[in-house]
Amino acid sequence: MNNVLGILSKRKPGLFNKVIQIFCNKKCVWNDEIKPSNLDKHNLVLLCDMLIKSPTHNIIRHRRQKKLDYYHVDHAYFWRGYSHVTGNKNPFKCEWFRISKNSHALNQILDVDDSRWKKYFYDYFGGYGKEYSKRGSKILFCPPSSHVFSLYDQKDWTEDTLQQLRKNTDREIVIRSKPNDNSKDNISLSTNLTLEEDLEDCWAIVTHSSCAAITAHLMGVPSFSDLNSPTAPVSLSDYSKIENPFYPDDIHKMNWLNSLAYSQYTISEFKSDTYSWIFNSIRKSIE
Repeated sequence: MNNVLGILSKRKPGLFNKVIQIFCNKKCVWNDEIKPSNLDKHNLVLLCDMLIKSPTHNIIRHRRQKKLDYYHVDHAYFWRGYSHVTGNKNPFKCEWFRISKNSHALNQILDVDDSRWKKYFYDYFGGYGKEYSKRGSKILFCPPSSHVFSLYDQKDWTEDTLQQLRKNTDREIVIRSKPNDNSKDNISLSTNLTLEEDLEDCWAIVTHSSCAAITAHLMGVPSFSDLNSPTAPVSLSDYSKIENPFYPDDIHKMNWLNSLAYSQYTISEFKSDTYSWIFNSIRKSIE
């Protein structure tokens, strides 16, 4: 692991940096103390913090432009946040973190088994979630933040996507986070406190790469998302097809959720050097 380097962020809470330090055996630098080009000699880097104002943002953009590997650490797909915040929504009472290669989220299906899903998630989510209802009067629209636009050079995504939706559906579009323009017909802002409330009577969820779409699939609501989304394998990216969503069959949905399960870990698993897809993948990339 000589060519692996951790990039720490002074903006992020301590546990994110701790994960990176554990995996890189404390071979780390602060993100404001190194130039992106000075990292080119490293086979890959582990990093967190993709906000525009963070120096890490420029490191990610540089490595994407140069087609250099990096691994991104972020909040988990399931039970995101810290245990004292998630409370009883996290039955294991611990911190989870996701890790993905060359993207801020896993956007593919991996060649993994179902053991991890069944060990940690199967009972809590009632198997692999609900069947798709194939009905609903509204479309839930969850636009991304500005740092996602910047990372993927898609600053017009929100308005372009809303325009596509308005052209191709008469259903009410409910926006969970306010975009630049909400003055058009057939658009309203969500007043619900929880995502689950917004997903009731929902025909489909439309996101760029929000993990809200994962919750939607578990509740039986299909998704439309960008190719960089964790729901890309079970979504359509052509928003003009909003009236004809993709409903993955049971096997496809299971394989997708099994993949997500193999891409988030607890602090103790990082410490124990767990032999799983993600760790083997990192090792192979530096051999």
